[in-house]
Amino acid sequence: MMGYDPGEGFGAVNIRKGFRCFGAKIKKGRVNIAYLGSSNTAARNGWRGGVQAWFNEKFPGQDGNHTEIDLSLGGVGSITGVFIAKEWLKDKKPDMVFIEFLPSDFRGPANKNVDMVSHSAEALVRIAKSANPDCDICFLYFFHGHSDEHMRGEPDRVQKIYENIADHYGIPSIDVARFVFNLSNSSEMNLTGEGGKPAIYRQDMAHPTAEGNKKILEFIKKSLLSMIEKSGDVSIDTQLPQPVNNDNLEEWKICYVKKEMLAGRYTKVEKTFGNIGKPLECFSLLPGARLSFRVKGHLLGLYVVIGPNSGIIRCDMGGEPILKKLFDSHCHFTRIWAWIMSQRLDNMKYLNGANITIELLDHIPEDGKYSNPAPAKKPSEWTLDIIGMFVIGDVV
Repeated sequence: MMGYDPGEGFGAVNIRKGFRCFGAKIKKGRVNIAYLGSSNTAARNGWRGGVQAWFNEKFPGQDGNHTEIDLSLGGVGSITGVFIAKEWLKDKKPDMVFIEFLPSDFRGPANKNVDMVSHSAEALVRIAKSANPDCDICFLYFFHGHSDEHMRGEPDRVQKIYENIADHYGIPSIDVARFVFNLSNSSEMNLTGEGGKPAIYRQDMAHPTAEGNKKILEFIKKSLLSMIEKSGDVSIDTQLPQPVNNDNLEEWKICYVKKEMLAGRYTKVEKTFGNIGKPLECFSLLPGARLSFRVKGHLLGLYVVIGPNSGIIRCDMGGEPILKKLFDSHCHFTRIWAWIMSQRLDNMKYLNGANITIELLDHIPEDGKYSNPAPAKKPSEWTLDIIGMFVIGDVV
């Protein structure tokens, strides 16, 4: 079943090993369908809701609608997606997992260190398979106008990394970006609405218009139907191949903050995020407060909540302190966020009991890079809402 299918209309689908179990399952009865993605997946009246409604209509379950597991959250990339999957997917037993983080990965921290995309994308695959070994997975690549390659109708470097992981695990992928490019060069629509044609994308070049979304949804549904109809003729092998990456992020351990690690002013609070599960507990540090702990193993970073009150932190890992702004253009709303402290995974320093100190600043450093975008609040109003640390190893 491996191969490249031009798809219906203008799109492209790489079928690879296809849906080995999902096609037969959804034809027989109720299935659990998980959606891991960023703003295009989280959007109301977007592709996720349209696909879920189509599944219920096209393949009605004998005992009710198919279960939707919405784990999407705007403004996050695949690194944060690993946390979301670890927290909420493990007990859901999904039969299908859609993964859609390409635009956020291209524009976010992963673009500065594309090796992280390979690690996080692979971790998502292996976490999904650990939740249910015979679940199927599908990658979706949405268009983003900040990519020169997408503007030429070509895959960008982040997309190529996803495709490498898809090749290794035999995962199907749907290239929405190519569909958008070809549709934009047709007589039907235009990317930005030039020539009097309906616009496919909004001015932000990251999210489709209502008209564009209808076209994209039809393409995704036709692509899925093609794969479902072709499924069922491949022997099912639930044994995963060896990981592509060393220090695979599937091995991440989330270590939650304890009171003994804190100094200064703080409170304990609960935070909720979009449609995702139950609230998470976190400690909300005020300016000047510190978090201190020691690590044995590979320290990867912080698991935090960011939003309008986020500010700037100082991190000391035994060397020159690092300043980090926990604020970006999406911080008009609250969301989970993962900050990777290390620059590379495979060549990370091994921290044998090293002491780590993280402090929320009470001022804006005299450095122009902290002014765009500037934190929304004054330093006296900043908080550091931290859930925990994530390590390969242990926090002691």
